[in-house]
Amino acid sequence: MDVKEIIQESAISLHKNTGAKAVFGEPYEKEGLTVIPVARVSLRGGGGGGAGSDEQPDTQGLGMGLGLSMQSVPVGYIEINEGKTTFLEIKDTTPVAQAGAALAAFGLWSVTRVFVRLLKKR
Repeated sequence: MDVKEIIQESAISLHKNTGAKAVFGEPYEKEGLTVIPVARVSLRGGGGGGAGSDEQPDTQGLGMGLGLSMQSVPVGYIEINEGKTTFLEIKDTTPVAQAGAALAAFGLWSVTRVFVRLLKKR
């Protein structure tokens, strides 16, 4: 497979896997309520190249590199009920949970240090 074919296949794959469905997903409907999931999609890419040496024209040289990354993160959903449309955000509570765990660990460490010092004084 040559470079041109790789780039063409990558472009076709990106076209199929991005767009409204990647961001909004398939709607769910039940008893008059429609829910459409919403996500934030980010795409990153990079490439490189190469060639032969002018100093050694008889040697063969070539190089190429291509990298692509796509990430999709849920951010909320659109709710349609009785003609009213509302966007509801999904909040990521992971940082709050991590901070709470770190605070609890520090508190436990502090209490342990106090007890160790008290036991050493006896």
